[in-house]
Amino acid sequence: TDGYSIVTVGDVATVKLIYQNDTEIIRVNGQPSLVLEISKQPGKNILDTISQVKDMIHNTKDVLPHNLSIIYLQDQSEEISDVLNELQNSILVSVLLVVVIMMIFMGTKTALLVAISIPGSFLLGIIVMYLLGYTLNIVILFSLIMAIGMLVDDAIVVTEYADRKMINGLGRKEAFKQAAYDMFWPVASATLTKLVVYIPLLLWPGTTGEFMKYIPIALITTLSASWIMALIFIPVLGSMIGKPSVTDKQSIAKIMAIETGKFTNLGRFSKSYVNILKSVLNHPKKFIYAVIAVLVLSTFGYFTIGPGIEFFPNIEPERILVTIKSNSNLSIAERDNILNKIEERIFNVKGIKFLYVKVGLFEYLLDSNNVIGKIQLELKNWFLRRKSEEILNEIMEKLQDIRGVIIEVLEERVKPITGKPIRIDISSYNVDKIHNVADKIISVMKNSSGFDNITDNRSSSELEWKIDIDKNKAAKFGVDVSMISQFIKMIANGIMLNKYHPDNVNDEVDIFLRFSKEYRNLNTIDNLFVNTIHGYTAVSDFVTHKAQHKDSIISRINGKRTISIVADLANGYLLDDMVNLLNKELKKNIDPEVLVELKGEIQDQEESLKFLIKAFLIIIVLIMLILLTEFNSFYDTFIIMTAIFLSTNCVFLGLFVTNHVFSVVMSGVGIIVLAGVIVNNNILLIDAFYANISNTNDKKDAIIKASISRLRPILLTVITGIVGLLPMVFRISFDFVNQRVIYNSPSSQLWCELSYTISIGLLLATVITLFFTPALLVLGKCNRISKSDRMVCY
Repeated sequence: TDGYSIVTVGDVATVKLIYQNDTEIIRVNGQPSLVLEISKQPGKNILDTISQVKDMIHNTKDVLPHNLSIIYLQDQSEEISDVLNELQNSILVSVLLVVVIMMIFMGTKTALLVAISIPGSFLLGIIVMYLLGYTLNIVILFSLIMAIGMLVDDAIVVTEYADRKMINGLGRKEAFKQAAYDMFWPVASATLTKLVVYIPLLLWPGTTGEFMKYIPIALITTLSASWIMALIFIPVLGSMIGKPSVTDKQSIAKIMAIETGKFTNLGRFSKSYVNILKSVLNHPKKFIYAVIAVLVLSTFGYFTIGPGIEFFPNIEPERILVTIKSNSNLSIAERDNILNKIEERIFNVKGIKFLYVKVGLFEYLLDSNNVIGKIQLELKNWFLRRKSEEILNEIMEKLQDIRGVIIEVLEERVKPITGKPIRIDISSYNVDKIHNVADKIISVMKNSSGFDNITDNRSSSELEWKIDIDKNKAAKFGVDVSMISQFIKMIANGIMLNKYHPDNVNDEVDIFLRFSKEYRNLNTIDNLFVNTIHGYTAVSDFVTHKAQHKDSIISRINGKRTISIVADLANGYLLDDMVNLLNKELKKNIDPEVLVELKGEIQDQEESLKFLIKAFLIIIVLIMLILLTEFNSFYDTFIIMTAIFLSTNCVFLGLFVTNHVFSVVMSGVGIIVLAGVIVNNNILLIDAFYANISNTNDKKDAIIKASISRLRPILLTVITGIVGLLPMVFRISFDFVNQRVIYNSPSSQLWCELSYTISIGLLLATVITLFFTPALLVLGKCNRISKSDRMVCY
């Protein structure tokens, strides 16, 4: 100025109050929205948390605008409440089925006496879990369903033994006293073998182990309680109110025939069993070899031509996530325009409850590479809509002709792990070679119909401008580099000078200095002049700028440059089959300087499989130690342990015949649970065999008497165990409140494979064990020890 005039900011700049540039745009069902995402604290009850949030919002409705609509997205309380109610109904149905079965075989009074052990065990088990700091969840509730059939096992053995003694004329007090005494060690051993199988499962690492750990916790507490109920509470109660299950002469004669060995007086079913057993005992080796051959061949056949293996069951999802990616450098308005077109196409798809659109920057996400927006589709309740697969196919069909963006459509399924199932890490010190290998692998995956949404983390075609300042040259001119940076910032986002608190605004306002819109370009940099020691000099004299490809995430593993490829499985394809396909191709074309690792779900599958195999071997050792402690005989222990061989192979026989997929997590746990249950049959048979062989020198007759005396308790425990799981096996439950039958619900889909594995293995293995174990016993030799008058077999 001339020294007399005052220059104000308004003389050289325009000052105005504006809104900040949008960083994200959110819509719910097409309406502009503000979304508040709430997470619960660890260890807190999610139902209580959501209830408190809803109560708080309800109490503030009066101060909110009347035209404001409040919607609860991803309301997990509804899903959890539905699942909890369904599982509670399933528990009730399973209990009723078990009680009805016991009434049919044991009589009403005896069955009700045994049934008392179910609520008693539940109550004691839940109290212990509460004291340990655990709350009820869907895994614990299913564990209670799985435990129902096992909870009555010990009570059945004790009560059935006392019932036979009362029918033979013994008083109820003496009968239950003798039952508790005689059955103490068999029941204790049987319970311990069931409990030890769950101890290794408590050590299951990772997210899968965290999800499944509640099964061993629930079963250990409830089964321990059932042992107390069977050996203390039931005998005490039975000694006061117990009565024989039958009173007519014909039924009494059938029961007494078991004690006396007069097999002609047995019932039709028992007599048929004795006749078949006699035939087996006449040719024990042929029977044993035939059983082993069939089971081994069926297991081999399953793994060679069977339906395959999966990591975790596929559950009907409640949500579908649409992720939109672009390699272009798009403004927020351009991103919103693309998302709006996609939103319009899928808005009227039937089965969608809420459509939540989020446009913006997603740098906070680990998989944010090139993501410009996400659309989350919250589906209606599963029984009010068609299958999610049909909805997914319709969405993909509507979006298939959209060009210029990458659209990934993914179902959010219930699994202990998150992310895409297929992940391939390609590492090398040679950058060019990993790009070549990555291109080959992607080509193989695209040529296969088993992969969807194939992406990698390599740099995109998006451009960025790099500005270099010649610091030495700037120093010669006496120019501060930070001042040049400030000028460049004024061209871009501006410089924040200070903060200001206007009277009509609640919050402070940032004061930014920036060039007008028409000057926000690279030409302004070239035309800028700064004051130097040599006078005004163009910034372009010591500043250069050039366009280059924008780098996305650069990954290194152990110092090696790494490219990660991720993909989804196409509907109808198994992870194991696709991994085998990739392994075949990798063996052919991979450069020795490049390391290729298959990760993702297959890595979790292999880790879980290794853990379950180790746990299974540890369980076998623990069971052997318990049996050696009780029977003090390697021979008896070996015979009892054959039940585990039978049950494991019977699972694969059942899966092979029924064409069921083997689930690593669920079927694997089922095999382990089965190992602890099935040995109980042999424990009862061996114990009864020694009780009979001590009174006779006819070993075959002692085996038949032992087998027929344990037939009813074994069948009862097996039938109740299977019947308790039938609702989950057939995916059926009953809604007693709304009076409707529920079929194929998400919770039944989750637990069906585990229930089926236990049921089919228990059924087949029990039938075979009732003949296989006697066949092994008849092949052994028995001698009487003169000092103790005890029979020892070897």
